[in-house]
Amino acid sequence: MVKEKQRNFSLDILRIISAMCVVLLHTSAYYWYISPIGERDWIISGVYDVFSRFAVPVFVMISGALFLSGDEKPNIRRIVIHNFLRILIIFLLWSCIYGLINSFSVGIANIGVKQILKMCLAGKYHLWFLPMIGGIYLVSPLLYVMVNGAGEKMLRYYMMVFFCLQIIRSTLITVINNPELVGVLEMWNIPMVCTYISYFILGYYLVRYGISSKCWLLIKIIALPAFILNASAVIYLSKRNGGPDIEFANSFGIGTFIIAIFIFVGINKIVMKLQLRGFIGKVLTNVSKDTLGVYLLHLAVLEIAVPELCKYVNIPTVIAIPLYTIGIFVVCILIIALLRRIPKVGRYIC
Repeated sequence: MVKEKQRNFSLDILRIISAMCVVLLHTSAYYWYISPIGERDWIISGVYDVFSRFAVPVFVMISGALFLSGDEKPNIRRIVIHNFLRILIIFLLWSCIYGLINSFSVGIANIGVKQILKMCLAGKYHLWFLPMIGGIYLVSPLLYVMVNGAGEKMLRYYMMVFFCLQIIRSTLITVINNPELVGVLEMWNIPMVCTYISYFILGYYLVRYGISSKCWLLIKIIALPAFILNASAVIYLSKRNGGPDIEFANSFGIGTFIIAIFIFVGINKIVMKLQLRGFIGKVLTNVSKDTLGVYLLHLAVLEIAVPELCKYVNIPTVIAIPLYTIGIFVVCILIIALLRRIPKVGRYIC
């Protein structure tokens, strides 16, 4: 365990912000899909959805900053047993939990055991994050050797390759309407570079080397235009396609990439100026540890609570989405704080 005086509280704060934005993403998506296309509530929901899209890249960057930093080489046995196996158990457990919830929602008496097992295997769509991050954990010892031996110049080159072959390419694919040209761009999908591994390495790079003052000034200038571009493009494409279309603002879209760096570096710079310790430090540490559980649980709370609240409480969408987001987050934190403290098995639940 890292001592409090050595702890990078900016990563705790980033984790808390990202977890809350994942809740915001799915809360706004609920409203987005039920609102009439083109109306004010539909646009508001879409903008909230776009705003929260930096959350997953930042989550991965936090993991990269933690796993790839440090003077000691990673302990492979610890990574396999302590990190990967835990993620695998959590994935299987929560897939079963959501499978059973889905079975009860459709009427468990009306479906057979085979269908229930299928639902348990399918789990819930947001659980995709666990196999992705678990796979990166498995290769992190190799990545550690690679990034710590590469040096700043070589890693900067790697980031430029990532930017060109994934960020730019992915953005172009979403806006180009020529199937032949899209096919050519898809050929340049380089497996190692064009994945979340690059965000993992980016998190390490930004913590280890930072960015120049000129580059940071540029990021600050273009962050707001990047968000406006994301929101405008997504609303336009969604209207054109007759329903929510978030591809332009996905994790590898240029706007989301810029916003993720802005949030990650900005929070680090702010926290460096603060003296976070004692009670505040302990609260941040504990809430940060509960964020994986929030990620796992929040959809169940959302799907149970929000539809019922919408029946009886009439709140403007622009207020309802952030209000319900905060409520769901707090409820999840309270539940997960209890589950995580169950002796011996708590860490394998959430």
